[in-house]
This record gives sequence, C-alpha cells and structure tokens, in this order.
Amino acid sequence: MTETVTLGFVGSGDITHAIVTGIFAQARERYEVWLSPRNAHISKELADRYPGVHVARDNQHVVDQAEIVFLAVRPQIASEVLGTLSFNPDQYAVSLIAGYGTEKVRDSLRKAPGRIVRALPLPMVAQAASQTVLYPKEARVRDIFDSIGGSLGVASEDQFDTMLALSASMGLFFATAHAQSSWACRRGVDYEVARSYLMSLCKGLASAALLGDIPLDALSQQYSTGGGINEQVVSLMTHAGLFENIDAAYDSIEQRLVATREPNRRL
Repeated sequence: MTETVTLGFVGSGDITHAIVTGIFAQARERYEVWLSPRNAHISKELADRYPGVHVARDNQHVVDQAEIVFLAVRPQIASEVLGTLSFNPDQYAVSLIAGYGTEKVRDSLRKAPGRIVRALPLPMVAQAASQTVLYPKEARVRDIFDSIGGSLGVASEDQFDTMLALSASMGLFFATAHAQSSWACRRGVDYEVARSYLMSLCKGLASAALLGDIPLDALSQQYSTGGGINEQVVSLMTHAGLFENIDAAYDSIEQRLVATREPNRRL
C-alpha cells in the first residue's frame, strides 16, 4: 500500500492550482493536501473537486498538517507571511517565491525547517507538460514533480536564477506567435488557422528536439536547407540583431533576479 504524502500550500493562486491539479490527475501516489484559505475561490474549487484536499484555518494550520509545505505567496507579501510561520526540523519548505533564495527564506521564517528547496513550476504542470527546476534536488520534492512533467536539478542559486530568467520566455513565445499569425491574417489567412498551424509546428519542433540531445544550433542548420526560406529567416533575424538583443534581455533579467536575492552583491 502506498504511503500517503501530506502536502501544504501557503498561498492558493494559479501555480498552486496547477500543481494540485497535476498531482491528482496523474494519481501516481496518494496525496493529502492542505490549502491556506486566503484565495477562497481556488481553495474551495480544489477541495470540492478532490476528496484529498482540505482548506486549513490559517497558514500556520497548513504548516502544522503537512510534511512538505509549498510557499506560494507573492514576493510583495512574502516577508510578512513567512515571518508568522514555524516549522519543525523534519519538514520541507518548497519556495516558489521569485527573488527569495534559500537563505532569505530561512531568515524570513519564524522557525525554519531542516530542508528548504527552491522550485520553478510552470502552469503546464497541470497537464504534466513541463519540467520543474529544483535547487537543491531533494529526493522527496523531486518525486512530486517527476510525476507531473519531470524535474531538473541545478548546482547553485545562481544557476537557478539563470533558469528562472529563461522562464521569462513564455510571454515572448506568445507575442512572437501572435506577430506571425497577425502577419498571415493581414494577407487573408484566418487568424485561428495561422495560430493553430504555428502551435502545431512549435509542438512538433519541441518534440523533435526532446527525442535526442542534438544541440539546438545544429537543429537550426538541419531544419534550414541551404538557400531555402528557413535559412533566409535566420539570416535576416541575425543581421537585424535579434540574437544579440536576446543576450542583452536575459542578462538584464538575470541581474534583476540576483539583485533581489542578494541586494548587496555587485554583478
């Protein structure tokens, strides 16, 4: 018989909703979940949908009930919320708070647990469709995310912030696809037809890349026939400075994240 794992969520926003939805949809392991009552709509929806989900009286009640506690509050209120929480040494705290390194979490809590992990789940974990970055990669936390899309461990807080910067690609992805779809629309193609085609194209390309470990620049060459239209687009974007601007954009994001985590650090 599978042992029940008790999870707690301090903060009941969209990412909490995605994680809880994912773990119960996959049903790989029996979970019991305690949610903070702050976002009453989401907490009630999840509790009504899954018999293993409960709404706690308050945030400390969540911590008292759970072995593994996810800290999923906004950075703007994190210090206030964390300062009221007391953990036992044998518990885990999994921080989903952007800009809060493990030491900042430890210092902010009223009483810290023995293990603190940073995690970077994306909304797609609800469909087990994206990997979650972890630092450090503790086995019990890894097992949760492995069941809802997989996990990737990194070796340091700096590497975690680099991966967090990469997660800022979501808006860019959709903005680029919208610009491409709009271009086709202005030439008479129905927007939804162009959108559907591009999304299936991107899904296919991602699937092809994930099947092996061919470097992405090599795949770009492989999918760009000499003198063909793919090669032309890459060449035009290169000469327009697109890739240089990508470096500058992500450098800026990484610097912002590190400065939030370590305000006195010079980059």
